[in-house]
Amino acid sequence: MSLYIARHGETDWNVEKRLQSHSDIPLNSRGREQAQLLRQLLINRGVQFGAAFHSPLERAYETATILLSDSGLKPILEPALIEIDLGEYEGQLESELRERYGARFDHWRSQRFAVAAPRGESFTQAVDRLRQGVRGILERAEREDILLIGHQAINAALKSLISGKEERVDVDSFFQTNDEIDIWDVARGVLIERLKL
Repeated sequence: MSLYIARHGETDWNVEKRLQSHSDIPLNSRGREQAQLLRQLLINRGVQFGAAFHSPLERAYETATILLSDSGLKPILEPALIEIDLGEYEGQLESELRERYGARFDHWRSQRFAVAAPRGESFTQAVDRLRQGVRGILERAEREDILLIGHQAINAALKSLISGKEERVDVDSFFQTNDEIDIWDVARGVLIERLKL
């Protein structure tokens, strides 16, 4: 049995390269289309989920409802799946942050959340948050196929937790685009396959 880890579909802030973590930004039309196409891909593969869990944010919930349409399943809210807190960088354009903070922002960006944004949350803190919050979900994924819909950084933190890998090269490989679902074998801590449109 497997854990299917999906990132929410595209939002306008993704397109603008505006950093979003706890801001409740909805999917745009392309994001809804991505979720619908991924749903069809799951149907074509005959995937039947035992349960599905989503972040508290609208973009994850909306993606979940599309992915589960016609399945009879209702997505379950899991607060631990909320995106890593970007603190003072939240809602800012990357270009604005680069202009304002210069090398400090570039260093933070290059470290892939290893260093917390000012007044934000680090990758390690997110992994610790998940360790408690998703223990039951990970146990279920050893017995049945489970769908999880989160965000780019928190999904990467989850994969780090599952695999036990925290090196930069590993974390880089954990990041997803808005049109991907990663399939993980939780018991072995390995990626089985990446579904991409």
